[in-house]
Amino acid sequence: MIVFVGDIHGEFGKLNSFMSEIYSKHKEPITFIICGDVAYFWENEPTPIVKRPPYSKVIWIPGNHENWEMIDKYELGKLHELQDGVFMASFGAIEEIEGHKILFCGGADSIDKNLRTPFVDWFPQEIITNKDMNFLFDKIPDQKVDILVSHTCPSKVFSELSKKIDRLEEKSKDPSTYALDIIVDKFRPDLNVFGHFHKFMEGRFDNLYWVCLSYIYSNSIYYKTMKT
Repeated sequence: MIVFVGDIHGEFGKLNSFMSEIYSKHKEPITFIICGDVAYFWENEPTPIVKRPPYSKVIWIPGNHENWEMIDKYELGKLHELQDGVFMASFGAIEEIEGHKILFCGGADSIDKNLRTPFVDWFPQEIITNKDMNFLFDKIPDQKVDILVSHTCPSKVFSELSKKIDRLEEKSKDPSTYALDIIVDKFRPDLNVFGHFHKFMEGRFDNLYWVCLSYIYSNSIYYKTMKT
């Protein structure tokens, strides 16, 4: 069983309670996949305690509100185990999980970066960079994946979101959305799951079914279950 979770923004207590609740309900191993804005690495903050349920694991991708100086120390295209059963999926990682081939592509632009301090609580490498895209095209062979997990969404999906959410103009400038267009064309996923916009929405664009998950403390839907 796979459970996709929206932004948590460092709310690990809430995440732990949620995972325990879902596990108690289903009583089976679960892979929890967090779609960015995790805030796992922060300078002068203690390492978070992630209490994964028995036989389950947690995989997260970076969003924009992350310490990218720490994230950049990890090799692209891999899952990196940070705690027992808790993994960060660096950009370009592809994993077979419960019969689904999943591509992980974190990163997005912060619209509040002008209010933040560079290299303290904002990092310019937060977007999908040329380095990321070069890695994806030079090192990863063309193939079809079933699911794309990202923090923001392709620009073609963004145009659909903008019809449903007011005042999205600033986020339309994120180059990561155009990078994701190219990624979708290359890997042809059937499903794209992402967070970032803090509101639950879902829809279809051509052959791509997309799901936007809300913030974990929102009243909106912040997780999506996939039974296999």
